[in-house]
Amino acid sequence: MKKDHCERNQAIETLPYAYCRYRMVKDAKGKPADYIFLEVNAAFEQITGLKREKVIGQRVSKILPGRVIDRFDWIGIYGTVAQSEKKISYEQYVKPLKRWYEVKAYSDQAGCFTAVFHDITEIKKADEDLRYYSDKMALLLEASKTLCRKTDAPYQVIVDNITKLTRLKSAAIYLLSNGKLQLEATYPPLPRDFPKHLRIAELSDHPHIHRAVTTRKPVVLADSNTAKLTTQEKEVCEIRKLRSHLYAPLIYHHKSIGVLIVSSVGAIHAFTKEEIGICQTLANFAALVISEFRVSQRLQAMLNNSPSLISELDLNGRYLQANPAHAAVLGLEPSELTGCCLGEVFPSNVGKDFLQRIAQTRATRKPVSAEDSIQVGKHELHLITTFFPLFDLSGQIGSIGAISHDITEIKETKDRLRHALDVYRKGFEGIIQSMGSMLGKRDSYTVSHQKRVAKLATGIAGELGLQEKKITGIRFAAEIHDVGKIAIPSDILAKPGKINDLESKIIQTHPSIGSEILKHVHYPWPLAKIVEQHHEKINGSGYPNGLSGEDILLEARIICVADVVEAMASHRPYRPMLGIDAALEEILENKGILYDPCVVDACLRLFKEKRFAF
Repeated sequence: MKKDHCERNQAIETLPYAYCRYRMVKDAKGKPADYIFLEVNAAFEQITGLKREKVIGQRVSKILPGRVIDRFDWIGIYGTVAQSEKKISYEQYVKPLKRWYEVKAYSDQAGCFTAVFHDITEIKKADEDLRYYSDKMALLLEASKTLCRKTDAPYQVIVDNITKLTRLKSAAIYLLSNGKLQLEATYPPLPRDFPKHLRIAELSDHPHIHRAVTTRKPVVLADSNTAKLTTQEKEVCEIRKLRSHLYAPLIYHHKSIGVLIVSSVGAIHAFTKEEIGICQTLANFAALVISEFRVSQRLQAMLNNSPSLISELDLNGRYLQANPAHAAVLGLEPSELTGCCLGEVFPSNVGKDFLQRIAQTRATRKPVSAEDSIQVGKHELHLITTFFPLFDLSGQIGSIGAISHDITEIKETKDRLRHALDVYRKGFEGIIQSMGSMLGKRDSYTVSHQKRVAKLATGIAGELGLQEKKITGIRFAAEIHDVGKIAIPSDILAKPGKINDLESKIIQTHPSIGSEILKHVHYPWPLAKIVEQHHEKINGSGYPNGLSGEDILLEARIICVADVVEAMASHRPYRPMLGIDAALEEILENKGILYDPCVVDACLRLFKEKRFAF
């Protein structure tokens, strides 16, 4: 039993909230009159600042005087709890402690009750602060709605509404432009004879404005009648009868773009801390509106002068707006396009395609691009048009943007270049064929050998996944890789039986001779180098320069393998045909020694998996 009591006391002592047990005191009529502290825990001491030795056994009315006259009938309510099983929960402010508490009370014994309570003072304070700032935010929200209305003259709208919101009688906006102050708008509006030198002024002539824009902090001038002012500042105050001023810098992206001045007329006005904060917040709103207006002006100028065809359409493909370039292509003014449907403006097939792309853009929420040919009068127009979604603040597609680039001239130029390239390619192929014909008159074997090597080399290049342009270069190089043999005596080239060392050295000059023949003619590929290197080996044992590894062009490494395979698989004047199996065994045996491993693997795949044949 003693152990249970100790455990109970320990549990109560470690509670995170205040715990207090009381005994009811009755008056002569048997009604609840007061309560005596029986037990409190450490949290109670911490929350209330009352020590248990000072409260245990004492009446509540003595420890917390004034509670007996509180409007809250705590004696009656607690009496009900102490005399029944009823539970209560409420919030109460304790004046002596100057704290708010959430209280829960219950009875576990007749005539006694227990109360547990949390200190909610900070929560209450936060609620009050929240209500206060909610009221302020309502004001600022109203201001933001007013300032964010689209208008072609935002400056006047800003000063008009700020004077209403601040309930002061004068406001002005100066913007910084090239180090000078430019007066954009005032409330009330300026008379026509307002001096020009005060409309566009030097920043140094207005030190209070200067201080606000350089420090990026609001500046208050309590009374212009007694303050030290420059001649220009005095002149403004006298003309407009201004007395007290608040200079709030217009800050955008941490830079001052100007100043909002809110002033009293005639009488002195003491700006409170709250008013200064509100005006600065409104100035920040104004800075955002002004900056966005400037950006929209620049964007509008860009749109008006852009050669691209730019428009905005509703979700059904009707024009909301279009830039002059877009309208001009159709022989219309921008205003004439507004409300028209794409299907009405463009030929039926094109208009139908445009509407389908708009539907696709809406469905995917992504841009959709395509090329179109449009007949406009006697001319055919080629456009690349991109439709893209324009989202509203809720994240929904509000409208569709469209940008078309006129590629008619580019397309025509490409066609001319393509034709010229075809002519050039045919001419180049003619040169290659002519070289082969010249060599064929001296050595017919070499011509067929080159064609077969070209076929295999092209296959290997494709197996390696090379680009088409590079494969074409390999084919051309392979078709003339032995062109240097045109300078080798015919009796050596056609000699039956084994050739001697001197003859071998003469034959080994053909890559260099071929390079000399080709190097003075411009080609889209390094044909001279490829031809020069097609007998080089990756271990440096080849000729004519003993190159190795990556120093040898990939094109030459491919032709080298194709050359060996074709030569071994074919009949030569000085020996009989060795066969394709012997040729493949040769490149496999010397893979990574004489021949590029990747090229060898590609060649083997062609023969074994894809059944390549010459």
